[in-house]
Amino acid sequence: MKRLIEKVWTDEKQVYARTQDGLVASYPFMAWPRLREATTDQRNDFYLSYTGIHWPQIDEDLSFEGMFHDAGLCEITPSEDSICYIPENLTHEIHIQDLRDLDRAAGEFLEAIGERKLIAFYAPMGAGKTTFTTAVCKRLGVSEDAVSSPTFAIVNEYRTGTGEPMYHFDFYRIERLEEAYDIGLYDYLDSGYLCLMEWPENVEELLPEETLKVHIRVNPDVSRTLSWED
Repeated sequence: MKRLIEKVWTDEKQVYARTQDGLVASYPFMAWPRLREATTDQRNDFYLSYTGIHWPQIDEDLSFEGMFHDAGLCEITPSEDSICYIPENLTHEIHIQDLRDLDRAAGEFLEAIGERKLIAFYAPMGAGKTTFTTAVCKRLGVSEDAVSSPTFAIVNEYRTGTGEPMYHFDFYRIERLEEAYDIGLYDYLDSGYLCLMEWPENVEELLPEETLKVHIRVNPDVSRTLSWED
């Protein structure tokens, strides 16, 4: 039986999750070193993936299945999705089986997003944000050798096959919003050109409402799934 998560919330000591059929599990912050040492703001800054909770500021993850299993409310399953979260208005998913599947997935993604220009990728470390961004750039005619993660530069500018500029952001090292202002973030976002953003959690307050938020989850078989809402 697959159960769906309805709500996740925190208090000073624990994180809670409730399923649509009323099961409630909690997990103490003291059990996880990063959560134990985190500030209240860091603990409250989380987002939900298909299989669990991710805290981007401290790079910590907690699976729903593990949470409910430890509470004695479910069994561990091979697929690890007996308890999962699916947004009500989730309308798009693209599965990537392995690296050989990237070009196909990137083409399908570009077709699906249409004229959307502001794309934010949400995923834990190592999930493949830069790898997928590289595949999208390649599909648009950018030389693969030209694409690299702008971890230190924060933003890289590329030229597509038609000569149009596009921008690749990595906000991993952003600690203060002023740093985003300093690079002229709004000038890029207002340019009308494609902006692909990694670690958007660090500048969440600055992202326009029309930003497309794409989640990348790592599946038990190490494949990836992209999902987003219209």
